[in-house]
Amino acid sequence: EIKAFRTNLALLCNFDWVPIPIAYPQVVFLAVRVYFVICLISRQYIVDNMAGNESVIDLYVPFMTILQFIFLIGWMKVAEALLNPLGEDDDDFECNFLIDKNIATGLAIVDETYDKCPELMMDRFKDPNYVPVYSEDSKKYGHDGILVGSAEGIKYVVVRSIV
Repeated sequence: EIKAFRTNLALLCNFDWVPIPIAYPQVVFLAVRVYFVICLISRQYIVDNMAGNESVIDLYVPFMTILQFIFLIGWMKVAEALLNPLGEDDDDFECNFLIDKNIATGLAIVDETYDKCPELMMDRFKDPNYVPVYSEDSKKYGHDGILVGSAEGIKYVVVRSIV
């Protein structure tokens, strides 16, 4: 079972190591737009004396093609965002820093502190007389650290109506 897990993990790492070629997203982007330009032209209704549909209303705007365009472009934008899910803006995660920090922490645990256990001490919550310290505001409102919703203090007014 461990061998199967390791094999699957290696397969996952191999997929991660092979990046998507830079041209592939651009080809998909271009192909979707060319497809819809062709659809806008090809899905138009034709009124012709030879076609025999002179009484049919000619729709100038292909509504279903526009709806299909909106959905596919939306999905394509999501797919483009998934190429780099953590982003590279100022507001995004600093991936290199996080990876370096976690690797340094892991190596420090393995290399430096492998045989050093912390001293066992009595937990302060073990004492039955222990009372957690709360802020003055929590004492004033009497909440003792419980989670209280913002709508808990609403006073309802019952109005009787005669129907």
